[in-house]
Amino acid sequence: MSHTVRCWATQYVSKLVNQEGNTIINNQILHARKKTVDESFVLGFDLQDLYKQLTALCSTMSQVIHAFSTTRCQERDHTTADGTRCLAAILQLLGQRSQQNSWSKHLFGLYLYATGTQRQTISVLSTWGVCSSYSTVAGSQAKSTSSHDNKSKKGKEKAYQSSETECPSQMATATSTTATTLPSTHQNVYAGLIRRLSQACCITVQQAARIHQLSHVYDNINLLFKAAEQVIGRKDSLEYSTCATAIRIFEAAKNDMKTANLLETMQKAPELSVRDVVLTQQENTLYPAVLTHTILQIVVTHDGPSFSRFHNDIAKSLPVTENQIPLHKTEFYPLPAMDIDKSSTVGNADVIDAISNALAYNTTSPEYLHTVKIYLGDQLSMTRLGSVGQNRVGHDALCHTHMNVVQAMRLFHGQMHVASGCLDTHWGLPSAGSQDPGSLSFHNTVLDCKPILLSSPPPYQTCS
Repeated sequence: MSHTVRCWATQYVSKLVNQEGNTIINNQILHARKKTVDESFVLGFDLQDLYKQLTALCSTMSQVIHAFSTTRCQERDHTTADGTRCLAAILQLLGQRSQQNSWSKHLFGLYLYATGTQRQTISVLSTWGVCSSYSTVAGSQAKSTSSHDNKSKKGKEKAYQSSETECPSQMATATSTTATTLPSTHQNVYAGLIRRLSQACCITVQQAARIHQLSHVYDNINLLFKAAEQVIGRKDSLEYSTCATAIRIFEAAKNDMKTANLLETMQKAPELSVRDVVLTQQENTLYPAVLTHTILQIVVTHDGPSFSRFHNDIAKSLPVTENQIPLHKTEFYPLPAMDIDKSSTVGNADVIDAISNALAYNTTSPEYLHTVKIYLGDQLSMTRLGSVGQNRVGHDALCHTHMNVVQAMRLFHGQMHVASGCLDTHWGLPSAGSQDPGSLSFHNTVLDCKPILLSSPPPYQTCS
């Protein structure tokens, strides 16, 4: 091929690639400013779907990148580069072409921030065009030089601080058409993607709380910050906080969640007797089948490939009862973390108030007081939460007594109690040795592994 023909072919391909780049910009498929910062901003990002759209809009560039990243040996051995790597190259080049093509950069920045990546690493990757800057993700304050700018900056900072302390119930007054887009008020300019996404999630869960019946799960967060070096004024610190999640109750109607029915049933409930825990004839037949299936499931799952081929047979033999709900996907909504220590009775009451505030519950309205609210947590927290209502009845207003609150133990904590109970019940006498082969203490000798002791039980996964 002559030099003239090569130059013409290069210029022609360059012209086609340039037209494809303009087509993508005009299509606005990667424009973050045209997208609302809500759940769909993150959940709507699909690599496979995006690769199909970009290859359809820039077929020439895709072929060039695929040819540049693939050798003949790889084509012969069918080890060519997958579409994800070609897509990463296209996204980085489109981000260099126009700053408006920043949707993928924002999501990569959110991923790095959520996984605990350090700020320096995010800044370096942002310089290379891989993700957005740290200030774009986490938020920042603008810098000004003149005195007029300093005054305006103070006013904006004050407005931004007021927006931070604004309760979620005030944010819920915004309509569903409120656009949490990138170019908006001063609050959004300084907030960053994290805060805007959090505000959008708060509005979504408040809308769900007005439509559906929700249950609420909360637990503590323990964060240990260690000092890397021996520096005066720096030491390890342990921070306590609380996180919560709202879960939609399957097919729960308001008529079935009345506080009056709950209190009436509790007053008429007889004392617990042995007959209340005795199994019926149907349950006695089902109980051995459930135990047998559980043991077979453990053997097939954990005993290697020789038993894994029976996985489908075990799944088909699962015991089924009439007490089951239809197959469905549970909808859950994470709530903002709370700077509350729930290790006390007052702390648990503050958690309930904070969750009600985050969900925009009107705790003084008759509709709220007449509807049962279910809260789940560990056994100690539920016990302290129950004592709140007993202490406040007759002393505080009805909305502060939490009489419409039902305490329930989380499934995880219930399983831990079951595992601990099995260890205590079937532990046996260690001094009996081989004379008690069914005891768990005898397994320490048979298995010849790290001994299991009641004073220091093994991890939860091992017990379960």
